[in-house]
Amino acid sequence: MYEILKSEHGIKEIGRTSLLGLGKFLIDMGKFNEAGKYFHRLLSSLPNNHPDIADCYHGLGEIDNEKGKY
Repeated sequence: MYEILKSEHGIKEIGRTSLLGLGKFLIDMGKFNEAGKYFHRLLSSLPNNHPDIADCYHGLGEIDNEKGKY
């Protein structure tokens, strides 16, 4: 299972990158509320200029789009 997460969803290591990948994985599974929690958790822990911030907001946009709120 971990190998699938790594190869298909960009989970490279334990930590911030894995939270981002886990959020993407949960979107693919249709678990939007759970995915949003991981993106928000990651956003709260990143410094203001971190490159993963854009990916978090993109994921949150995908969630809203899937829920018909975009």
